[in-house]
Amino acid sequence: MEKIIEADQMRSGYQDLAAKGLMTYEELGEKLRQLDEARKTAERKLIELKERQKRIRILKKDKAELIKSFKNSVPEVLDNLPPEERYRIYKMLRLKVVVGADESIEISGAFRDHLSIGHFVPTSQSWPSPAKTPSRP
Repeated sequence: MEKIIEADQMRSGYQDLAAKGLMTYEELGEKLRQLDEARKTAERKLIELKERQKRIRILKKDKAELIKSFKNSVPEVLDNLPPEERYRIYKMLRLKVVVGADESIEISGAFRDHLSIGHFVPTSQSWPSPAKTPSRP
């Protein structure tokens, strides 16, 4: 947008110089052709930028809708996968879970921010309760 405004201001300046006899009409014509090209290029780039921004908004909306649609189904799907497949998916996501001494959990991976869950209470039947965990020698 700045380039378009600049081209318009320069056009007026060149016309003033020609009117005062400080520039020939041939020189003015050449300068105005150059400004027209610069303005057209800036307008094309501005249109491309607006189209790109529109596409980004659409992609962000699609992403949000996709996440929303899979949000509830993913845990169920993961629970039904064999451990090897589940591990492969976690590895692709660069999933890392750190359990603190106070039983707090921090999760990191291929998502925007680290998640801090606080104290973990298992909800799945596949998790052994602490009382049933076999002791290690």
